[in-house]
Amino acid sequence: MRFKVLSVLGFLLFASALMAPVAGAVVIDEFKGDIFLVNTGNSLTTGCGGLCQGPYAAITIDLNSSTEATVTFHSLLTNGLQYFFIGAGGDKNIVGLDLSNTSVTVGSLTGTNSLNPGGGFSAPTLSVFGPNTISGLGSYNFTISTSANGFGSALTDISFVLDLTSGTWATAKSVINPLANPDTYFNTISGQTESAHSWAEAHVAVCPNGATNTNCGGTIAPIQAVTAWAGGAAAASVPEPGTLALLGSSFVVLGTLGRRFQK
Repeated sequence: MRFKVLSVLGFLLFASALMAPVAGAVVIDEFKGDIFLVNTGNSLTTGCGGLCQGPYAAITIDLNSSTEATVTFHSLLTNGLQYFFIGAGGDKNIVGLDLSNTSVTVGSLTGTNSLNPGGGFSAPTLSVFGPNTISGLGSYNFTISTSANGFGSALTDISFVLDLTSGTWATAKSVINPLANPDTYFNTISGQTESAHSWAEAHVAVCPNGATNTNCGGTIAPIQAVTAWAGGAAAASVPEPGTLALLGSSFVVLGTLGRRFQK
């Protein structure tokens, strides 16, 4: 009887560990993709001597529950070139997604510039725009716009939380429509033209000198902007490491209790 009671206690410890928060929201599944495709008439040549090699940005979708997901766009430093997100056109659209289910509310929408130690960049206000293009290209049922275009309001990170008002998501990848926007694109990683789909898009600018202020570290107006797409190459869904750590520690608790009271 004593062994059974303590086994139940071990089970309760295991269950409580599973439900404990891990550095904020618990992540039960994750999907990643890169933005590296451009349309064949586009160019991004500043400091590259040709089309700048991608990827330009990364996208992470963390599934917090079957009805909540956190989406993060992060611009990259590739081959010594720093990329940024900037608004485009009269609508000032900056990033877009094609969602599998548009019955969502949006929270915690933030945009930051991590390369702003001197405070030279302004802090634009981001808002949900709805279905639209990005700089007149692509077609997305969910877009984010900024309050100001131009490099002075550039961002390195954009994130937001989606909450479903109906339906559920089975995986992080199921948040998006992977078959959106079929077209012929130029793959800036492989250097090949290929048929692909685009489930996300961003308007990005490049700074050849690794910007820490609005003039790219001393060069006047050295940037060009391009609309770029997320390609089909994306990382497989993986469990959050913190969740795996909790599972491991819980099994250790159960195993220790079992060994202790079998003696």
